Amino acid sequence: MAISYSRSSALTLPFLSQWFGVDRARKIITSTVATLIVLGIWQLLCMGENPALPAPLTVITDTWELIIDPFFNNGGTDVGLFWQILASLKRVAIGFLWLPSSALRWGF
Repeated sequence: MAISYSRSSALTLPFLSQWFGVDRARKIITSTVATLIVLGIWQLLCMGENPALPAPLTVITDTWELIIDPFFNNGGTDVGLFWQILASLKRVAIGFLWLPSSALRWGF
């Protein structure tokens, strides 16, 4: 007796199937479940006395103010997450623009 598998009979949520199609809905559900499993394992491993890494819930509770209000600017280094990411991206852009100019100067 052979068991047949139909792609359309796979577990999907109806609203995801309507919005994205069955294949894309399956990918979204699979990715979400995998992410939740990894976060759950991480949380369980970090519940000991002195963990090497902070637990995901600890990270979220400690950084919630930065996540919820990324655009604040109190001057100096007391700025929101958006401004910190923007400063990092500026440094990356400067590096990528500087590299070709120095490579051309050296003859590469």
